Amino acid sequence: MGLLKIDHLRKILQIPSIRDQFLSKSIQINESLIQSLYIDFELEMFRTIPSCSNVIPEVPEVMEYLREREIKVGSTTGYTKKMLDVLSAIAKEQGYEPDARVAADEVQKVRDRFRVIRAGF
Repeated sequence: MGLLKIDHLRKILQIPSIRDQFLSKSIQINESLIQSLYIDFELEMFRTIPSCSNVIPEVPEVMEYLREREIKVGSTTGYTKKMLDVLSAIAKEQGYEPDARVAADEVQKVRDRFRVIRAGF
C-alpha cells in the first residue's frame, strides 16, 4: 500500500508462486509484460473507481470534529494523481476532503520541494 501501482505490480510479479504461474505458461516477466499488464490495470481502475469508492460512514463526522479543533488532515495513496483526482471528487461529495493529498507519482516532486525549502533554512 502506498507504492506506485506499477511498482506494486512489479513486486507482485516477484512473488515466487505468481512468477511460477507465468513461467509455467512460458510467459517471460519483463518490462514489456509489466507495461501491458499495467495498462489493463489502469483502465480497470478508472472504470471501477466511481462505483467502488465509498467513504466510511463515520468519516464526515470525524472530519467535522477535526476541523472544529483546527486539526489538519492529509491523505497519501499509491494511486496516480489522475486516479486520485477522480477519487477525491467522489470523496468530497461524500464529506471527505483532506487539507493536503499526495499521490504516489507526486512523491519525488514533494521530496524535491522539501529539499529546496530545507536548504533555505
